[in-house]
Amino acid sequence: MVNMDHPYLVALRSITEMEREAYFWASLRFFRLHCGDFMREAVVHPQ
Repeated sequence: MVNMDHPYLVALRSITEMEREAYFWASLRFFRLHCGDFMREAVVHPQ
């Protein structure tokens, strides 16, 4: 049985929390930029 309060595991968990949040915001920003460009293209050049 692994002790979940081991300092290394606590640090690892906090790092993954931060990374998850950072990844979430980065993907959200990318999605918004990507969709913004796509919508602009669709408006400027309607099919």
